[in-house]
Amino acid sequence: FELTGGDQTPEVKGQYDAKLVLAITSRIVLPEPWTAADDAALKARADAERERQVGAVRDAQAAEVAGLVSARQRAVASEWAALKVSSGDPAKASASSIAAVEQKVAGWKKDVVSAAARRATLSGSVSWNGRTQALSGAVDVPGHAVPVSHSATVQAAEAWLAVARAQKSTDGGSVSGGSDWTSPTLGKMKWIKPGTFTMGSPAGEAGRGSDETQHQVTLTRGFWLMEHEVTQGEWQAVMGSNPSYFKDCGTTCPVEQVSWDDIQVYLQKVSARDGVKYQLPTEAQWEYAARGGQEYIFAGSNAPNAVGWYGSNSGGTTHPGCQKQRNGYGLCDM
Repeated sequence: FELTGGDQTPEVKGQYDAKLVLAITSRIVLPEPWTAADDAALKARADAERERQVGAVRDAQAAEVAGLVSARQRAVASEWAALKVSSGDPAKASASSIAAVEQKVAGWKKDVVSAAARRATLSGSVSWNGRTQALSGAVDVPGHAVPVSHSATVQAAEAWLAVARAQKSTDGGSVSGGSDWTSPTLGKMKWIKPGTFTMGSPAGEAGRGSDETQHQVTLTRGFWLMEHEVTQGEWQAVMGSNPSYFKDCGTTCPVEQVSWDDIQVYLQKVSARDGVKYQLPTEAQWEYAARGGQEYIFAGSNAPNAVGWYGSNSGGTTHPGCQKQRNGYGLCDM
């Protein structure tokens, strides 16, 4: 500082000192030199923010598709309910009704909904170490097709078709046609073809009853039979309770402690669920299926231990199904 005039009074001297102190203590803080690592850090922030904004658009697209899928599944379920009513009892279905259901099932298996294309418009900015980068432009989120699963509806319709086809194949005495199928509620059902067998047991067979006089029986129609007993889990899923004494055996063990009346209610509910008519096998159907086209004392063997649980080998409890040898028709525990 340069003073002019030569009048250096104390007041002027004090002003000079104050200005000098101010000039000395004021300074500029320069940033650290910008490096390649700073470039990478700023870019990473920009990329993360870009992905966040694009991800929000993708999420909105996915939510829209989920709504479309759910609506389509409800529509197909309603479509099958109406078609089942119009097609009627599968055991009496016409060829045109069978063809209509087959066409619908084929379409449902290929069903898709379309996710509409969207555009994410980028905005805002990110900062790093004193520098700022603005986000601009747009990113296109392409549309795409999303398959729609109608598994429950398709299973129910295929169960209906299995009955309808088999009944058509056995009309007029034909023994062709019929195959195993999986019930939506009861699992694997084995196809038992029509035929003639000798019902009853030989007079000299050990343990036979007096009502087992041998006679020929002809079953003119094939039928399906569960490959194992109704399980505790299958009963509870339909009836909402498990009356079994041997609960500790587990859900794959046979249900017991049920009456004939209880079973009729169960059959009605299962039939309504699957859209087919279930019933207990007749005595002739049961024996025909148990024999499995073979000539054994027991269902699948002459040795009871090989094919079933009884007092000497069960340990006083029931057991899960199909742990023993199956019979000639692939049935368990007959």
